[in-house]
Amino acid sequence: GAREPPEARIRGPSSASVHCDFELDASDSQDLGAQDASDLSFAWACELEAPAGFPEACAGLSGAMGAAGAALLVSGGRLTVAGLYTFAVTVTRLSSGEVSTAELSLQVLAVPEPSLFVDVS
Repeated sequence: GAREPPEARIRGPSSASVHCDFELDASDSQDLGAQDASDLSFAWACELEAPAGFPEACAGLSGAMGAAGAALLVSGGRLTVAGLYTFAVTVTRLSSGEVSTAELSLQVLAVPEPSLFVDVS
């Protein structure tokens, strides 16, 4: 019978600082039809949604994304533009070629967290 396609899932923070490491984890992705986890491959993508005009915003991650398996570690300083990013993972079942994609929106902040507000007035 037909097997269920894999189901991609991403776990990660909703916000992070450009200076801090964070990790996105797709190991919760499920493949009820696969015999073992090695039948799944993971491909990561990153896009800066806002502000516009920074096509290279994710360029610092290309090496990490290419080498990543089920988890993507984003090192502090790799994302140089603060803003709203969308990360996507595409899970492919190698034996059948079926794919599933999950997305996660992440606000990357220019300040280290937690923020300290100093009132100078």
